[in-house]
Amino acid sequence: MKKIVKLYGLIFVLLISNSVHASETHVVKMLNNGELGAMVFEPAFLKINSGDSIIFEMTDKGHNAVTVAGPAGSVPFDTKYKPSTTVKFDVNGLYLYKCAPHAMMAMAGIIQVSDSSNKTEMEKEIEKFEATVMMPNVKTRISDLFKENVENVSTSAVRSSGSSETIPYAAMEAAMEGCMQIMMSNRFRGL
Repeated sequence: MKKIVKLYGLIFVLLISNSVHASETHVVKMLNNGELGAMVFEPAFLKINSGDSIIFEMTDKGHNAVTVAGPAGSVPFDTKYKPSTTVKFDVNGLYLYKCAPHAMMAMAGIIQVSDSSNKTEMEKEIEKFEATVMMPNVKTRISDLFKENVENVSTSAVRSSGSSETIPYAAMEAAMEGCMQIMMSNRFRGL
């Protein structure tokens, strides 16, 4: 019986170690010119895990990062033109943020924390934001970014240990159930 308990404990620890990750810190630069053109955040789209942080760096002066929309229960942020501000993200979902003085030039970005559970709401917020963009050549910059990066299906997932690959919870549950069946089989009853 003790061997079965130890085996259960070992399998539990192995499965949990794949689903737990250390929080990471990412950097988003506020730039006058970047890969996507003038007045941009780089990267403009960032997918992170819950508990991760982002350092917003004002590489070029005169920028800020302010929440436009986020998932229910999230706390809005504003970097207040500081040279560097760290924001921790604990609520899953999509966040839209902008540089207040350059929003009319489509200076905005999207953060996906773990999943895209508020995708429908975010599409509406992006549409409202883009209605305020005054420069025709960048009018759809954020909706294009959204379409290119946000998955069509909202799936909860976790990073596997030591990689950036994600594993859906359903797959982990299936693996755990398979382990339980093996442990309960006649082969292990004699332990």
